[in-house]
Order: sequence, then C-alpha cells, then structure tokens
Amino acid sequence: MVVDERDPAALTDAAAGEMEPAHLSELDGWRGTCLHDRPLMAYLQPDERPEYLLRSIGTGIEIRRRDGTEERPDDVDDGGSTRRQFLLITDRGIHYVAGHEDGDSVREFDYDDVVGVDWEESLTTATLSITDGTGTTYRFRTNPDASAVPAAADYVRERAPAVDPAGSRAPDRTWSPLVAAGLSALFPPLGYVYTRELWVAVAALIRIVIAYVVLAVVYVIGVLISGVILPGIGPLLYTLALVATLVYVHVGYARETYADTVALNEGRREHGVVDDALGGLEEADG
Repeated sequence: MVVDERDPAALTDAAAGEMEPAHLSELDGWRGTCLHDRPLMAYLQPDERPEYLLRSIGTGIEIRRRDGTEERPDDVDDGGSTRRQFLLITDRGIHYVAGHEDGDSVREFDYDDVVGVDWEESLTTATLSITDGTGTTYRFRTNPDASAVPAAADYVRERAPAVDPAGSRAPDRTWSPLVAAGLSALFPPLGYVYTRELWVAVAALIRIVIAYVVLAVVYVIGVLISGVILPGIGPLLYTLALVATLVYVHVGYARETYADTVALNEGRREHGVVDDALGGLEEADG
C-alpha cells in the first residue's frame, strides 16, 4: 500500500479538473468517495499528480472486447458494485476503482498501452472511451462530471504516445458564451439548457421562479402602498422600479452564464450563481 502524505487540498488545487480533497482522502461521507478498502490517494505514487476525476452514475466501467462480447462487472443493477465507481486520471496513468463491500475492484491503465481515446455525449451524460492494444474498449459513463469529459479525453490523448492528440477529437464541442448569455437574459434556465447542463438549468429554474414569486408579492404590496402615498403616479413609478429590478436580475444571470460557458469550454465546471443558490452542495456521495 502506498502511503501518500501530501496534502489532498494542495493536490486538488493543482489539478486541471474539478475535485474535492475528500474525494482523494476519504472513504465514506457526504464528500468522500464511498470506497471500501482504501481512499483514491492510496493508489497514487508519491510524485504522481491527479488531474481529472470522473464519477460513474452506477454502471461503472463497460468492457467491449474485439470478439463482440461485453461486460459490466461493477454495474449496481447487475449485482456488481454496491457503492461508487471512479476514474482517476493522473500524469502517470489512469486508475479505475469501484467500491465493493467484499473488496474494491481496481484496474490500472498505463498510457503506453492506450491506443485510442474518444468521448461522446447525450443530453445529460458523457462517456469516456479508452482502447488498449488488444482492441478492448473500456467505456466510463458519467453524469455529475459530464462537462469535464472533453478536457479529460484531450489530456489522455496528449499523454498516450500511440494516440494522435487531434485524431479523435470530435468537432463542435464548445458552446458560444454570447448565445448562452443571450438565452439566459431571456429566461435564465435556457442558457444552461443550451450548454446541456440540465441539472444546472433545473436549479436556475427553481431559483428564478422563487424570485418571480417574491417580486410579485412585493409588487402587489408596493402598488397598494404607493397608491395611497402618491395616488396616480405612485403605482407607475413602483412598476418601473420593479421592471428595472427584473432586468437587473436577468442581466446578472446572463453575465454568470457567460462566465460559466467560458469555463465549460475550457474543461472546468463553474456555476457561481447556481452554486450559491444550492449552498455549494454537490450530489451526495454517501
């Protein structure tokens, strides 16, 4: 067992992708990895640097062999892993770890053995595919880290000597920040629907609906009061003030969506306004 005494926070801060220190150092808990034997840091060499961490949505790794056979050894629905599955991409190689009550399942991929890398996406998920010298392809599907998959795939291509860094890069993998911002200016969730981050769109929808309800209540009360204080012109002035507030809210969302889209195109996940609305909480890992 490798004993890594480095600071997990320092490792995650230096990583190219987004990850929490607890994902590297803990087994269970709200922020931990939900593994059984060892935390992910235990699989790193003393000078090995983690760069990207992908979490599975329950299916784990899918193995497709050249003869056409397929296998999902860690699929929760098939009685495989009872906890979580992770793909930790480092400067040395790739570590796949799936949590099992009777002992975690571990696979190691050396960059010298990788001959093909690709990725694909659906509306809410992304899949990273790695092919080795035997023609076997390993597919890892993720939902919580879908936006990090393109950058992770590019990183693996650059590290694998047998892979052309630009050979399997799919076109049109970026989104226009201006389009995303424009859509959010019209209605905040639309910008995130455009960038296919539906969980963020749902969070934005919840927040803007709450804002609309609060503004509607304030508007009714304000019109009644201003009508008494300034009959005739009072309600009009109050209405204009409320419209200005609404425009300010939408412009704020547009600016935030613009920044989020730029970060997304660079392989990062940053959702400042929405993260604040959610209290900075990610999905429960425990």
